[in-house]
Amino acid sequence: MKLEELLGRISEFTSDGIIITEAEPLKDPGPKILWCNNAVLETSGYTQEDLIGKSPRIFQGIDTDKDTIRRISQKLRMWQPVREHLLNYRKDGTPFWIDLNLWPVADDTGWFRYWVGIQREVSLFIKMQEDLLKTKKMAETSQKRLWAAIEALPEAFVMYDAEDRLITCNSKYKEIYAASSAAIFEGAYFEDVIRCGLANGQYPQAAGKEEVWLEERLELHKNPRGPIYETLPGDRFLQIHEVHTKDGDTVGFRSDVTELRRQKFALEEQTKALGKAKKDAVVTSLTDALTGLGNRRGLDWLLADLAQKIVPGFEVALVHVDLDRFKAINDVFGHAAGDHVLCMVAQILRDSVTWQEYIARVGGDEFVIAAICRDAQSRGEAIAEHIIKACQKSFDFNGKELRVGASIGIAVASKPGVSDLMENADIALYEAKTAGRNRYALFTPKLRALAEEKKYMADELLKAFANNQIFPYFQPQVAADDRTFIGVEALARWQHPSMGFVPPEVFLCIAEELGMLSDIDDIILKKSLAMVQRLKAQRIQIPKLSVNVSYRRLKRDGLLDKLAELRPWPCQLAFELLETIDYDQEADSFGWILEGLRELGIEIELDDFGSGRASITTLLRLRPDRIKIDRQLVAAVASEVPGANPLVKAIGQMGKALNIQLTAEGIETEIQAKVLKRLGCNVFQGHLFSQPLCENDLVSWVSQHKSRQETVLRGRRNSGS
Repeated sequence: MKLEELLGRISEFTSDGIIITEAEPLKDPGPKILWCNNAVLETSGYTQEDLIGKSPRIFQGIDTDKDTIRRISQKLRMWQPVREHLLNYRKDGTPFWIDLNLWPVADDTGWFRYWVGIQREVSLFIKMQEDLLKTKKMAETSQKRLWAAIEALPEAFVMYDAEDRLITCNSKYKEIYAASSAAIFEGAYFEDVIRCGLANGQYPQAAGKEEVWLEERLELHKNPRGPIYETLPGDRFLQIHEVHTKDGDTVGFRSDVTELRRQKFALEEQTKALGKAKKDAVVTSLTDALTGLGNRRGLDWLLADLAQKIVPGFEVALVHVDLDRFKAINDVFGHAAGDHVLCMVAQILRDSVTWQEYIARVGGDEFVIAAICRDAQSRGEAIAEHIIKACQKSFDFNGKELRVGASIGIAVASKPGVSDLMENADIALYEAKTAGRNRYALFTPKLRALAEEKKYMADELLKAFANNQIFPYFQPQVAADDRTFIGVEALARWQHPSMGFVPPEVFLCIAEELGMLSDIDDIILKKSLAMVQRLKAQRIQIPKLSVNVSYRRLKRDGLLDKLAELRPWPCQLAFELLETIDYDQEADSFGWILEGLRELGIEIELDDFGSGRASITTLLRLRPDRIKIDRQLVAAVASEVPGANPLVKAIGQMGKALNIQLTAEGIETEIQAKVLKRLGCNVFQGHLFSQPLCENDLVSWVSQHKSRQETVLRGRRNSGS
């Protein structure tokens, strides 16, 4: 049997390609192909006639790796076997990779007569290698960005694995625990780090009871229950937040709260001093302890007395002052800073009145001035103008610049009663705040009519709950890549029997004042789930339902149990949390609630991101599934607003690093959609795709959208794209 026949029989039992060439010549044009099996023909697209008598270089292109060819040629000249990955080209010009094995074959005389090559296509393997390298590079880049963000945190950050071995920590952590530096390295056990600190005097509060303290600290680390405090040398104090991840890892933050503790101690001393002063019961009952002004009881006493003794021809003006942005000072700088501002404002009020005019502090940041004169309105306006101008100046507090404003309501009467005059001043104050704050407003009968209208709306809203007038509308959401329908956001609507649709911006603020936002959340959730279930029965699938949830709703007792009773969900359920909640202050208090929601299968979304106070620390603590970019940023991305695009891009990169998806809401134009997709947004929502819809209109939209999608896909297939 000839060699060709033998190889032909062998090739029947293998899917690999086999080629036999002459042994020489090795120089151009090279040895000729003497024989090949069908596997070579099927892989390359050539025929026997194309290949027999040709050089194997017929498979090579102009961009074939020259180093590989040179390496193969050197081994051929030395009659050595060859094993290489080689890029070849089919007859139609498409490239493919082969794993090539070449052996020289000698005849009976020992003279090399042939080269026998066995080749196997490995294009998929090569591509997988290339993809793996790209993925690895992307992962390394993301890891570097995440680490840079962690290093930039003002707080100390550390992570331990489920076995309590150190995974990573930032420089701030090592700086705080400098006495434990010898034990802080990757893989170190938490207990060993603590013991090292104990041995080096890291924890003064453990002196003399080291083992007891260590046992308590390890228990708190194993079962974190909110913030704990540590004392460090030099009278320094740390606040520690630790939380377990789903994988069993422990993430911890350390904040230096030394200054806050000192302020707390100072405030406690001040409270003790004020407590001693309260022995004078009469003075104390009519005086605000902090500012030395009158209090609400003193004002009521004064107005009741004036109602009996006011001289004909004289009037009383009540100037009701409410500070703007005061809560932000308390939240950011602490109550000591807030008290400082209140005392400074109290002095401004003293400078604005005569000795005959009375000043009272009637609330946390509210004051009332009572002025008695013949032209009370002019006097009230003069006092208000002086206060507003003086409050525009900043107050210094421990080197920090604090700013507030003043909104003022003025009411005038010739025979004041305690309730009606104060009520009128309150109405005027509300008008000043509504008009933009940092101004004053005079009470008029028209303002009372508006206040009564607001009360009427509040009463009607209470009826709306009883009469089932609150229901959801649904705004579709689509995927950024291919505009596929992926879900809806449920939005609250009020259908009044005589007023028609009441805008949400009107009734939601009233509901918030009434403390009923959580009730609206509950109604919208239940009605939306029922709607999705109905559509599911009609074989109309809503992939995901997003509903807004208020802070009151999250804090309501029994929330998780009530949600569990509504399962199983007819679709994926997501809760949208407003970013206006101060998460950095509140995260620990309701973090366990979010964990309970996740255990129920509810996704967490952070709404209006970019307009509130959420930070990288917030994202690390709350770990939302996605964040929704505020519509004001969305409107700015395609405009001339400086910095909008880089800001959205940074949010996208941060979300990608933390494995958090991005939704852009309020999209109005295709330009916005294209820019936001390029900047990393995954989901789109806005009037470009659909306005909020009732149930029937949503059914029509889903059907039409599906038809449009199918038309687009057919068009792409027909065009070969």
